[in-house]
Amino acid sequence: MVVQFKSPIYTLLVNYGPLSMDISGPVIGLDHVAVLTCSADSRPDCDFLWYLNNNSSAVITTGSTIAFAATPANFGNYICVARNPVTKISMYKSKSVNMKGGATAVHFSSGGGLMMMGLFAVFVPVLFT
Repeated sequence: MVVQFKSPIYTLLVNYGPLSMDISGPVIGLDHVAVLTCSADSRPDCDFLWYLNNNSSAVITTGSTIAFAATPANFGNYICVARNPVTKISMYKSKSVNMKGGATAVHFSSGGGLMMMGLFAVFVPVLFT
C-alpha cells in the first residue's frame, strides 16, 4: 500500500536591503515645480526621508517623491535617505539641483543629460525658422 502525503505550499520572503538607490529627476513642469523621486531595492519597501544641503536635523519631507518650487531658494543638494523598517539598514544618495548663469538650470551628473541638452540646443533654432 502506497501512502501519499501532500505538503502545504509555503512562500519564503527574505527581507533585505536597501541594496542600491537612485534619485530620478528633477522633472520641472510648466508650473515651475521640480520633482525628484527616490527609489531603493529593498524588501519590504523602504521609508524615505529628504534633507536639503546636509542639514540632517531638518527633514524637509517624507516619502519617495519630493516636489518643490524651482526657485533659487530651493536649489541645493537634496539628500534622500532610504531606511528598511525591518532590517534597520539605511542608505543615502544625493542630487544637486542648481541655478546657473542667471537662468534656471538643472545639474545633470550623467553624460546622457548633457547629450539631451546639446540636442535641444541644436534643434531649437530649427523649430523657430
